[in-house]
Amino acid sequence: MRRTVSLIIAAALAASLLFALAACSGQTGGDTDTDGSSGTAETIRKADYLEDFFPYDGDVIPASIAVSGWGAPDGESVYFPVSPENVIHDGKGTWNNMTDRLPTCVFDGDVLTCYDCDETEATVNNADMNVGIPYDGEEPFPTGYVGAYFEDGIILTAIRWHGRPENPDRNAGGVFQASVDGKEWVDLYTIEKDSPCMDYENIHSDDMPEECAGTVYHYVRYVSPQNGFCNITEIEFWGKPAK
Repeated sequence: MRRTVSLIIAAALAASLLFALAACSGQTGGDTDTDGSSGTAETIRKADYLEDFFPYDGDVIPASIAVSGWGAPDGESVYFPVSPENVIHDGKGTWNNMTDRLPTCVFDGDVLTCYDCDETEATVNNADMNVGIPYDGEEPFPTGYVGAYFEDGIILTAIRWHGRPENPDRNAGGVFQASVDGKEWVDLYTIEKDSPCMDYENIHSDDMPEECAGTVYHYVRYVSPQNGFCNITEIEFWGKPAK
């Protein structure tokens, strides 16, 4: 009897040891990634993104590379930095006239700052809000927008954007648009679901309308959905010089 019990215990220990060895080598019954790690959200994102990254050694290094460790979206695109005087926006000022939530914050390389549009114009726009190029239409813009003017033009190949972590539910329905003259706009991409705000979201040229390929745009902007308050922390424009 004792011999039988001992054999059962030994068999159980051997089975446990084999299972542990298999688990350490990434050979368990569950799905694994090509590197042998389990299919967690982190490794899935790595598989989705890192294979598409290319080296980048431009003069200005954007936050998606410097902070998040991304690479260039392809082997030809360059990053187009946006200076404060070339920021375009709805001209409505910010919530409670807060000067640390200006449209220019969307291009400062800091994912902790954002634009917080006074969408309903609840307060009087003061002089501190007059940054960049404000909306100059006859009627107030219906929601809010922020973007950039490129004097020499840009042939877009990618857009990267980062949602606001404090309010991750304000991007669904937002639209990226481009224009040749600042008057007629074409929709490039509509955000279908809110950003998890854990990393940059990448919009490739394949995500944009076919007619956009090769078009030289001078204006590109993000248009916020209603009650989105144009809450976006960073936008990066990638492409090819028009000249």
